[in-house]
Amino acid sequence: MNKIISIGMLLVLTMLALSPVMAYDESTPYTVTLKWIVPADTTFTVTLCGAESSIDFDDNINSNTETAVQPDCQDNSTSTPILNITNAGNVDLNFTCNLTASKPAWATLYVNNVTDFSGASTFDTTAVVFADEIKSGNSTEVYLWTDISSAAEGTTTRTYQINSLQEPE
Repeated sequence: MNKIISIGMLLVLTMLALSPVMAYDESTPYTVTLKWIVPADTTFTVTLCGAESSIDFDDNINSNTETAVQPDCQDNSTSTPILNITNAGNVDLNFTCNLTASKPAWATLYVNNVTDFSGASTFDTTAVVFADEIKSGNSTEVYLWTDISSAAEGTTTRTYQINSLQEPE
């Protein structure tokens, strides 16, 4: 047993003696990589128009077939969006929206970040980009519209979702 311990100690001493010891001086300074590692923050805030607590398409519906209906509180003519989103993170963001369950067959939904209905994108459960390259601290507006055709009477609900994606560099 003593012989094994002696051999082990001899091996350790030999390794230490053979390992290079670096000495630094004026002509060979010590250098090491210094890194700033800042994680991407993709947080954002959302404000609903006025005193709204949900997005309701009811005040502007008069029949079961309508086109380009705006939700309560939104008003294209006064540039009043239904939602305002602020990039609270530290990177440029793209924003997407979608429904978490399929919309009714009698409805079509549209989204844009400007008041122009004609340039709006349709969406359902697949996320669609409606605003891109929103700088940190900046905001974007959300305008929504719906078309309905032979809509079922009553209240139909879905969950509307907004997500942020870091703008690719």
